[in-house]
Amino acid sequence: MKKGICFIVSLLLVMSAVAFAQVTKAEIQGVEFTLPPSEVGSSGTHDGSVGEAEIVVIAMDDNGDPVADAAVTWTLRNRKTGMVFVVNNSGVDGLTGIYGQASLMFDGGVTDAEGMASITLDASSAGDIDVRVSIDEVDASGYGGRNMRIVWFD
Repeated sequence: MKKGICFIVSLLLVMSAVAFAQVTKAEIQGVEFTLPPSEVGSSGTHDGSVGEAEIVVIAMDDNGDPVADAAVTWTLRNRKTGMVFVVNNSGVDGLTGIYGQASLMFDGGVTDAEGMASITLDASSAGDIDVRVSIDEVDASGYGGRNMRIVWFD
């Protein structure tokens, strides 16, 4: 009986020593996109049109290693009056509109095996959107600690 208890205690000690990787840093790849809008009718589809902007974020642990399966939350603030569309979310096509002068908190799923997640936005008119993202409640930033911004010009 003592051997069985010792085994269970040893197993629990080993299991408690194995720590799950935790997100300590999240980086947005890029800081600002400036691009023309897509043609009317193509801005609501993930089709590679000229106005599509893909934003990629990477989650890392203390060692700089990627963290998989971390929850991603995007916060998008549309600063103009025209619609902006989310046309792809980490490889899954879909359509979610962000009305002018509105904000949207968007579930980005989880990071992949490389610690990455992405979102693709599109617009068919002049637009300006602020992009913020958090991964496991760690706010991501881009180069120089800046947030992401996308501007579509006419």
